[in-house]
Amino acid sequence: MATASLELGIDIGTVDLVCQVGSPRSLGVSLQRVGRSGHTVDTSRLPKGRFFPTTRDELLECGAIVQGIRRGRLDALQMPEWPRDILAQQLVAASACEDWDEDALFAMARSAYPYRNMPRDEFDALVTMLSEGIATQRGRYGTYLHRDRVNRVVRGRRGARLAAITSGGAIPDNANYLVVAEPEGTTVGTVDEDFAVESMSGDIFLLRTSSWKIRRVESGRVRVEDAHGAAPTIPFWRGEAPGRTNELLDEVSALRIRINQLSTPKDGDHPERPVMSEAVEFLTRECGMNQLGSSRRSPTFAPA
Repeated sequence: MATASLELGIDIGTVDLVCQVGSPRSLGVSLQRVGRSGHTVDTSRLPKGRFFPTTRDELLECGAIVQGIRRGRLDALQMPEWPRDILAQQLVAASACEDWDEDALFAMARSAYPYRNMPRDEFDALVTMLSEGIATQRGRYGTYLHRDRVNRVVRGRRGARLAAITSGGAIPDNANYLVVAEPEGTTVGTVDEDFAVESMSGDIFLLRTSSWKIRRVESGRVRVEDAHGAAPTIPFWRGEAPGRTNELLDEVSALRIRINQLSTPKDGDHPERPVMSEAVEFLTRECGMNQLGSSRRSPTFAPA
């Protein structure tokens, strides 16, 4: 399996062994992906997975994942408090189907756990925004609701139903901008929409191994010219890999501390016993590594 579909509960057929290349960066994702193997009605089969880190840091991180899972550690789920974007979608969808009394609509919102403590003034402010729209230089937009302040009734405007059907979900649609080198007009790569919009003419950024100077940003394109190796002026670049979860950070820190303790020479140590032998035995026993993965000579194999 070469995609993230292992995290989904879809029927992907029989999987005997999950081979994870690189670190999943999360305890929960690791369990989800490995759990897709041996996933049958027959409970006698056990999920099996093998991690193949590509760097020394990933080797240690995968070992921390195995140790954390063996100790029953899971990533904590942080429930957001009354997220306004989700509630706005639900208000538009509900009002597009039928008229709602404002008090009844507020009670429905409060019945959901994330909105149990939502103040009424925050709810009213959200309804006001959806009924009056958002002011811009080109006028107002986003007026999906009609609010009858006399009878305190909310109903959907024209287009509310279509917006509810086509705009569900909270994942933004971030497009990629083509990076076009001038004057040749050759496409040299892509950058994400956020990066392109926040860039300005004259900025220098790195793309692969070359530096490029932005001439102008157009719709769907970033026109650049060769910066001839000049240092980048943009202080950040969005990474592709997600960061570690807090729980995995704790596991990695604890593992580093433990390895440091085991590999530090102590008074009375036998001179013929290698200093790293205890650390290697620990990694093999607690983190599922084999001798190749837990030795200094070949840190390329992974926890099993």
